[in-house]
Amino acid sequence: MSNTKTHILVTAAPGLWEQALDRLDGRIDVLVNNAGLFQPNPITADDWLESWNRTMTINLTASAELCRLAVLHFQQRAEPGRIVN
Repeated sequence: MSNTKTHILVTAAPGLWEQALDRLDGRIDVLVNNAGLFQPNPITADDWLESWNRTMTINLTASAELCRLAVLHFQQRAEPGRIVN
């Protein structure tokens, strides 16, 4: 997966969040982070670090961005919500 595709996946989080809000009449009570990438990444590969960074960006950064959006939403509504990781 190229860095461009990785960037698109991470920057897609706000759009995905907005789509979910639209479908759920503006209310989300629970976020379940249940997506991730796993690809073999041999330590002897020349692109080891690039592959590692791609995996961390998708698995951690995108998840953190969705958690951030969820917490902001819960705070804005002044109602509790739940995040399942």
